[in-house]
Amino acid sequence: SLVGASDYFQNVQAAVPPSPDVPVNPFAAKRARLAAYIKSEDSMRHQALQKIRMMLFSDPAASELGLLLIRCAVEPGGAELVQKSVEDTFSAKSAATLTKRTAALWSFFRYLRGLGCMPLRFTEEQVYFYINHLRDQKRGATAPASFLQALQFFNGMLKFKEVAMGSVISGRVKGAARSHYETKRPLKQARPLTVAMLKTLEQIAVKGSGVARLVAGHVCWCVFSCSRWSDSTKIQLPTFSQARGVRLVESSATRYKTATTQEKRTRFLPYMALGLGLSDESWSDGWAEALKQLPPDACCVIPAISSDMPTFLSRPMGSGEASLWIHELLVSEGFTEAECRGVTSHSLKATLLTWSAMSGRVNMEDRRLIGHHVDKNAASPLNYSRDEATRLCALIFGVLQLIRLGELVPDQARVARLADLIGQSEPQGTEPEAASSDESSNDIDDE
Repeated sequence: SLVGASDYFQNVQAAVPPSPDVPVNPFAAKRARLAAYIKSEDSMRHQALQKIRMMLFSDPAASELGLLLIRCAVEPGGAELVQKSVEDTFSAKSAATLTKRTAALWSFFRYLRGLGCMPLRFTEEQVYFYINHLRDQKRGATAPASFLQALQFFNGMLKFKEVAMGSVISGRVKGAARSHYETKRPLKQARPLTVAMLKTLEQIAVKGSGVARLVAGHVCWCVFSCSRWSDSTKIQLPTFSQARGVRLVESSATRYKTATTQEKRTRFLPYMALGLGLSDESWSDGWAEALKQLPPDACCVIPAISSDMPTFLSRPMGSGEASLWIHELLVSEGFTEAECRGVTSHSLKATLLTWSAMSGRVNMEDRRLIGHHVDKNAASPLNYSRDEATRLCALIFGVLQLIRLGELVPDQARVARLADLIGQSEPQGTEPEAASSDESSNDIDDE
């Protein structure tokens, strides 16, 4: 469904009058193609549960949950009871995890059905042949490993009655999955934003209008709060404050990537960000104005935006869509597509963490806290302590101040930074290499 937001888009439409001679925006076309594959979490969960019910009722006696559902089905209001039972069984699992595991088992289910076998009574031989089938079909390097994870996941949730999982996942099964996994390309982390890129995005948040201002403001929020994009879409409406020239943006969320326990899902994780970055004007002021223009029934602080009409969608903007928006905003301000290559929504969290490591002023433990990674024993008190987040903001302010004063130049070559750290000056007549595109600190996890 769509959330009406035509008033919000009027400024954008007025600024660029339609013309038949203007080519189609390539970024908008890419976003439209990407949006076709993105579903809301509710939709993902519904489709996954529907497939699970189909698999269970294909052979109810093959699992404990299947037998339970058969007993529920004959009770008064059986259909509703069956649906509720399945939903409750998987209620603790995220939509993404449930979708991934279901897709892997569903593919195996269809494979065995095509062979005339009973899919929920699989054997070691069938599992091994299926992994070979995945390899022969040139499926992704992680497909066999994901499939084995799905088998173990559903064995725990459904309780297969006719399968000895310890025997099914044999040495040759594990070896086949491992050998295919090793064909995976090495992980290449997204590179951080350059100083010029961040200043540009801050200026768009300050002086832009409509959608551009909203997106740029949210991008700045992710950078200065060191948030994952997916986590940032789930925050409460932020509050803005200032004192003696210092601006602070605060929010919180109960749904975030590391909220893996029931206890964590019932506690707010505080987020804080400096509202004044590298520019002389506060990006947070512009973002606050953009947020005020959101429709009252918007699904979150950064809804996905329709590429066909001036409307917001009833789901959050995905990380892939955000990456395309970042490129579009930067290119519109003079950056080339080549300069933007390697910059994605993952770059936002990486930027300040990388700069903090470069500065030599922020230790590893503080960088972990800035990136919202805490030890298990420290997680509970930190959830209640915004004062700890305030201390971390002061550290980030110090790093930004070094950049403003020219004492830290994040975009220079690594060897030049090393020379600065050890107090050596660059010999005349030599030019250091350009900064590596894979520049990032080792304590940054890829989303």
